[in-house]
Amino acid sequence: MTGAAALTLRPALAGVGQRLVVTLGRDHRCLSSAVLGGGLGWLRTWLDLEVARFYTRTDPGAHLLEESTDLAAPVVGMLTAAAVASYRQAEVGGARAVATVGVGHPLAAAGSRLRAVPAAGTINLLVVVDGPLTDAGLVNALQTAVEAKAQALAAARVLAANADGYATGTATDAICVACPPGARMPFAGPVTRVGADLARAVLEAVRSGAELARRETAAACETAAGSQPGEVQQHDDLVVLEHPVAQEAVAAREDRHVGVVHGAGVERGAGRGGVDAEHRHDSGHIAL
Repeated sequence: MTGAAALTLRPALAGVGQRLVVTLGRDHRCLSSAVLGGGLGWLRTWLDLEVARFYTRTDPGAHLLEESTDLAAPVVGMLTAAAVASYRQAEVGGARAVATVGVGHPLAAAGSRLRAVPAAGTINLLVVVDGPLTDAGLVNALQTAVEAKAQALAAARVLAANADGYATGTATDAICVACPPGARMPFAGPVTRVGADLARAVLEAVRSGAELARRETAAACETAAGSQPGEVQQHDDLVVLEHPVAQEAVAAREDRHVGVVHGAGVERGAGRGGVDAEHRHDSGHIAL
């Protein structure tokens, strides 16, 4: 992010959380899975809104609109129950990545399907590049960013709760990739300059966020009342972790341990950026 771009932490207009706001200074083309401003469109301001861990509103898009009334439009907005003050960012060449990382329930995309969406655990990610990508180039850039996110989780030794090996993400991750207008660059794979830059930026931001989450979870384990590291429950084909560091115990118990993990946890809860009908608990709470 260059020029007039700025990253700030602001109090929420309503509620108790904070807002992580990135203002780019001018309109950028973008491709996003966010609940507000998702799809192929335009971005001037990115909003990552911190909310309660058990989010009870059923209109997240309207909520994000309410919290973006003082921001320069167009806005792309995501929700998270992570502490947005613990954001991570990295800049490599002409690319910058900003992430809030919650990995309390890390999953492998092709692992056992969840019977219920976990209550917490999301990686929200903004990637801004300096190359004027075409529509296809934006799709290519998003693909590269998601691949780098998976690489980052492997580098941080975050094990999947629903399959052998490392996690590729969580059930509710959200992403936005933005570029300046012009639409002249059709490619953003890892062998291109723009793709290589964004991949390394995503790798560093997500890896450092996941490592911070592990440290915070390990510390929480030491003080958690009524919860001992390694407690697990088994429900059909889904391992439900009573505490995030139980991943290591599950892996060891099933003789499928890959790497050493001392906790793959949540930064004071975890977050999400997209909500749909499958992302709700039977109680009516939206999974964040």
